[in-house]
Amino acid sequence: MVQFKIIRCDVLGEWAIVELQGELKSRYNNGINGNLIGDLHFSKTGEPIMIIGHHVLYGQVKKLEKPFAVMKKTKKDEENTKFDIQAIIKTKLIFSSRPKPIILQVPT
Repeated sequence: MVQFKIIRCDVLGEWAIVELQGELKSRYNNGINGNLIGDLHFSKTGEPIMIIGHHVLYGQVKKLEKPFAVMKKTKKDEENTKFDIQAIIKTKLIFSSRPKPIILQVPT
């Protein structure tokens, strides 16, 4: 049985899950782990907008029914294992529509 000791912390980060439909591929076939994927912006009404390369995706914010805790294992003894909570995830950003190309009109 795993027991957790909860210590209140005021500097706990709040993260969000980003849900994309489809597949992201790296240009150099080395994966996307640790690489910059794109830019995330929010409109004045709070709707998320993600720009990936020459494409823009429009999304929506959903609140999770049950929040997630992001934990990191920091100390392991023979008797006890310690986990530190890094952040709480309460929201999900959903990008379910197809990306739209960004087209600039060049003056002729």
